[in-house]
Amino acid sequence: MADNKIQPNEYRLIDAAVSDHDGKDVFYVQMPTGSESNTPREWYGQALASGHSRDGDVKEAAGEYYGRPLVQLAGGWNGVEVELRALSKILREFEFVDIVDMDIQGAEGPAIAEGFAEMDRRVKRLHVGTHSKEVEDQIRTVMTNGGWRNIWDFPCQTTTDTPFGKIAFGDGVQSWINPRFYKAEAKPTGIAKLFAWLQGRG
Repeated sequence: MADNKIQPNEYRLIDAAVSDHDGKDVFYVQMPTGSESNTPREWYGQALASGHSRDGDVKEAAGEYYGRPLVQLAGGWNGVEVELRALSKILREFEFVDIVDMDIQGAEGPAIAEGFAEMDRRVKRLHVGTHSKEVEDQIRTVMTNGGWRNIWDFPCQTTTDTPFGKIAFGDGVQSWINPRFYKAEAKPTGIAKLFAWLQGRG
């Protein structure tokens, strides 16, 4: 934040993982011993354990991760215990939110479904990284049934035509806008052009 000249009184950090409920969970932070690319700068797969394989007991592990005691899960994966915060609860703390931008490794579908009512009341845009076909289908259903307008929808693990050329997607991308905030204002030029491109695809 300091590098971007954002002052401490202009933001708030929440020490919790976004979820569809309040509580606690284990958050993967280290691959099994001997794995390559095991640092935060090289590995972007950190995720809540509840959304992935978690067979076997959780055991104490040697060491800490940025001041948090490590625990070991099945297969030698290490994690730390984190607080969970429901998306709806976070959003209720704000009168208006310009954009919700999330990349939460498979937890996005349940979180969006749980928090949709609050998003519909106060969020202008949603931009989300997606991590499975099931999650993508869930988000499309929730957002479409809620009347939101889709402006990006590029499925994960595909090579897809985009306005910028053909792109190979690892994670997918979906972007949506809330029509309640666009009824009384003109659409931004960039969005209007994008809609024209999407309509041309159909």
